[in-house]
Amino acid sequence: MDPSDARKKWISSLTEQLPLNGIDLNAPKVYTRMAYGFPFESNTANNINAAAKYLFTCFQRALTCFPFMGGQIIHPRDDKLPQLFFSRHPANLNIHHFCSEIFDTKVHGENENYHWTWNQLQNAGVPPDAIDKDLLSLSPDHPENLSGKCYHPVTLRLNFIPGGLVLCFAFHHAIADGASYHAFYQCMFNPGRRFDEAAFNASLRRRSNFNALLAGRGAQIVDITNLPEYDFDFSAPSVEAPVTSVSEGVSNVPACVASVLRFSAARVLDLKKEACEYLRSIYGPLAFVSSADTICGLTWLHVTRARLEHLDPNEITRFATAVDIRNRMIPDLTKEAYIGNMYLRTMTDKHIRVKDLVNTEDGSTPATLGDVAEAAWLIRRAIQAFHNPDHLCEHLALLSNVFHGADPDLISHASHLALNKQRTGLDNSVWVSTGVDIEFGIPGTGGGKPEWARKTYSAYEGSLNIMPRKGGTKGDEDWEILLALREDVMNKLMGETELGAYTTKPSAERPIAPRL
Repeated sequence: MDPSDARKKWISSLTEQLPLNGIDLNAPKVYTRMAYGFPFESNTANNINAAAKYLFTCFQRALTCFPFMGGQIIHPRDDKLPQLFFSRHPANLNIHHFCSEIFDTKVHGENENYHWTWNQLQNAGVPPDAIDKDLLSLSPDHPENLSGKCYHPVTLRLNFIPGGLVLCFAFHHAIADGASYHAFYQCMFNPGRRFDEAAFNASLRRRSNFNALLAGRGAQIVDITNLPEYDFDFSAPSVEAPVTSVSEGVSNVPACVASVLRFSAARVLDLKKEACEYLRSIYGPLAFVSSADTICGLTWLHVTRARLEHLDPNEITRFATAVDIRNRMIPDLTKEAYIGNMYLRTMTDKHIRVKDLVNTEDGSTPATLGDVAEAAWLIRRAIQAFHNPDHLCEHLALLSNVFHGADPDLISHASHLALNKQRTGLDNSVWVSTGVDIEFGIPGTGGGKPEWARKTYSAYEGSLNIMPRKGGTKGDEDWEILLALREDVMNKLMGETELGAYTTKPSAERPIAPRL
């Protein structure tokens, strides 16, 4: 949004600036939108007002405890890097000046554009396209990296539908990652939390010290050959994926579907145990893959098999996933929740060819347990690479080059080139511990945890998300993944001898034109 006179006056009163680090400044320029669903049987005006009042108080509490989340992200006219300004005075939070832009209540009835009822959502398995950002989010558009623009760090819309309530949070990715969202929710729904100035000042000092360390590393010369997650050979011709028409009058746009796929906890646990036994027989007694590794390896393998007719067997295929590095950094940064970006993306070996992964050139032979285990093992090894302090520091140094004139858009482009997710790669984000185990305590919902969590719909082909899950990586809840692929590839993927053999109750799939 362009700053009005009133906004300019308010911004001028924001006397503090939160230092953003190289990870923040290289984060995708997007709003990440998370939706949480609750039953809400009686949509009377009194009940809606009671729930809205409670949630406003909770939201205000979190903004007060983390006042920079109630500030403003500004793109200066003379600098490509965004800046975050805030005031720690509670009366100067953005919610008290531009409330309708930060916190909003929407009642969706029969005459509204949103036609889903709670029961319909539940019966359909909460399909991806039912979580429509244009109707459910207060921040449906991504930030523009344009000089003079300004944005709110977080927004919340309450969506009351017949029989239910859907909370849709939108977090600016330059300010927060998935672990930060969870910390924000924990504060929001903890009545005992208050702003602690001494703790806040200490947190700012630690952040500044860490950022100074990263900025110093950014001045170092980085050997990019040690960073397989990036391809800086921009002169090489890129291979475009085959395209198909989405609808009449639309050309050169691949048809894409987004689907939520479910795996029973028992099936995942059995497969993980079998994979570990297989790997230990080859790589020794310490070989290990997690449940998430197993799901990712299984999906990567079968997606590649489903793509085979469009690929050359000698093409490189890669899997990328986000790694939270909080527990691998300076101990002071792990003593309390770090609201900010503290993750890096890792990728599997850059020499793995399609035929190496699938062990077949035409998909005529079925995938084996060994194929699944080896794919999961490649992912686990990529994650373990960040246990090497030198490797970790090289990545941080590259990202911190933004403080010395490097263009974050070029770094992002190099990452996209290395992965090539629209054709051969998969890009994974893990949200498994984000919000669903928190007691929200909302009046009218029974006061408990969300029934489900979803990201708002997007059709970025090759995107994989492991959805929030009660119990995190433990317990008996189904695992859910949100996957976006070409329609023909998705249909093959769900075959009875492919990934479809492992899933239970897939939600509705609908071909939809890709949109942000």
